Amino acid sequence: MGIPMIPTQSGTPPLPPDEVAICTYIWKNTNSTETQLAGGGSITIVNNFASFKSLNDAGDPCAMYYNFDSNNSSYGLLYNFYAKEAIKIPTGFRIPTSNDWSDVALFCNPTLDTYKANWLGANPGQWAPNPADKTTLGNSGLNIQGYGYGFYDATSMTWEAVGESEAQWQAVTSFSTGIKWDPSLNPDFLIKFTGGSNTVSYLRFVKDA
Repeated sequence: MGIPMIPTQSGTPPLPPDEVAICTYIWKNTNSTETQLAGGGSITIVNNFASFKSLNDAGDPCAMYYNFDSNNSSYGLLYNFYAKEAIKIPTGFRIPTSNDWSDVALFCNPTLDTYKANWLGANPGQWAPNPADKTTLGNSGLNIQGYGYGFYDATSMTWEAVGESEAQWQAVTSFSTGIKWDPSLNPDFLIKFTGGSNTVSYLRFVKDA
């Protein structure tokens, strides 16, 4: 049997169930679980910080589940920078650029305030002002659910809480991008943020429609 397709507007080719059209792009609507390398071989999935540090310090690709726990496999894989650089990307897709992420925020709604905008929601404008209401993270089809991320130093990995943020790699630079609750604003808003190269982040592939 072939891959079931999701109906779209008349005259528009249907999309596979793991893709969604947003603005002028086609996005994967789940975080990557790819473990193949573009040059052959596979990305090592690690389950503790010592294993991560050994590979990362050597400049080798690796990935992990949130909190090094395979019970969190539904979130997708968190990749180190070297895995992001070497991963086998689905045919026709790319790792999003900074501009791709910015276009999701602003292209469809160019009058929005970048830092106080509902990037992806059905009703552009503020994100829900109630910090306990995280449903707006996933109501657009891109399905960003706030699955956290990890950042590390020489001795440990710190996990950003699930339900409060989600970091995604972007192409070209060694920095990730993401969405995050900012409690310093009143009411709370979700904002675009930039993480450093010491971040392990998810991957969400995109292509032009």
